[in-house]
Amino acid sequence: MGLCIGKTSARSPWPELPPDLAGLVLCRLPSLADRLSFRAVCRNWRLLANQQGRLLPPALPLINLGPGRYQTIADPDRKLYIRRFAESGCRTRVSFGSWLLFERSDHHRLFLRDLNLSQASTDKIVIPCCYTDHECTDGSCCAAAAAAGHGTSTTRPLVTGLVTSYQKIVVCSPDHRLLAAIMHTGRDGTDVSFAVSRQGTDSWSICASDYRDIIYHHGKIFALSYNEELLTHDPAQPCRIEQIIDEWPATAAAAGDASEYFRVNNHLVVSSDGRKLLMVRWSIPSRNDGINHGMKLQVFEADLETGEWAEVKDLGGQVLFLSRACSRALGSSSTEHLVDESCWGGNRVFILGVDWAWRRLGAARCCRYCKRIADGVPGYCVYNMASGEVEFVLLKGGYRMENPRSEWFFPELFIEHD
Repeated sequence: MGLCIGKTSARSPWPELPPDLAGLVLCRLPSLADRLSFRAVCRNWRLLANQQGRLLPPALPLINLGPGRYQTIADPDRKLYIRRFAESGCRTRVSFGSWLLFERSDHHRLFLRDLNLSQASTDKIVIPCCYTDHECTDGSCCAAAAAAGHGTSTTRPLVTGLVTSYQKIVVCSPDHRLLAAIMHTGRDGTDVSFAVSRQGTDSWSICASDYRDIIYHHGKIFALSYNEELLTHDPAQPCRIEQIIDEWPATAAAAGDASEYFRVNNHLVVSSDGRKLLMVRWSIPSRNDGINHGMKLQVFEADLETGEWAEVKDLGGQVLFLSRACSRALGSSSTEHLVDESCWGGNRVFILGVDWAWRRLGAARCCRYCKRIADGVPGYCVYNMASGEVEFVLLKGGYRMENPRSEWFFPELFIEHD
């Protein structure tokens, strides 16, 4: 958007862009980087962006490449270093949706900050560095958990330790008072636990183990077990477990194949309209040497009334972005103005290149995409729900991933007050 400066001194009409026209322009900018560039043109355009901010479709996610570096996927040749995501005296660790995990350089304490908040906001959530096994007060919640096969024992002594790493952190209440996490514990970090923490406490409380994914939906914490059972934890009493679905989907690919079972990836996703809870399962068959036909992917909707998984063949124009740290569904309005329909039409599922490459290396011989990912080149693959084909995209911005575990990052347009 350049201006041709001639010899006349006539005032440019661009700053007086009508609000409805500004909204149309912003809706056609799916990248957060482009929306920030729109705001930077002049003060009037920044005010227009503020007015339109809540009406815009969600921006496409960035890929978090490592401390302070992000890359847009709407323009593979464009790289970003967004300083407003930084915190003085802190190192950026990982991202969980719109939240960034920071580590203070002086004493290595962790805290979360939500990048959907206004720039002036200083809300931060301190993250405990240690955990304790849940200590039940009356035994009822632990008995229910043990009956479901996911709980702690009332006779087990209280154990404390340090958290090795976080697979996922979910903020479970509007006031940010309750956190839920899948974390790695133990001396070698191989123990996977589900834990909760309330603000004001100095440790996590472990409630269960061996969950593949968790998500906050309709006021409850939903958890997916390794057997693809769906369970819920009540935020008021997180150690109480209720089993919603007690078996994996009847139409799941290779449900009885033990070798396939250990290669399955599972993700819980809330639909773009916030109404449905979806589960995505994907895997790469063993001894697969191709790319376009080398992935099994299925989407299921949780029927909370009948307690069953129902397979979904059509996403209704939605686009799903999957990763261990955060999975999200965007409506078709976020991608309808992109030119490349081969990758950006609806009914597609996006998987981070590092996740795809790691699973492929465990199932088949290495390909050129795996080698590029191993060299630190960020990328992603796109699964077409209609055709079953896979498209792989390597980003060309020049940055290399500092952390082998890159994640999707979903910041929204900042609302600044002038």
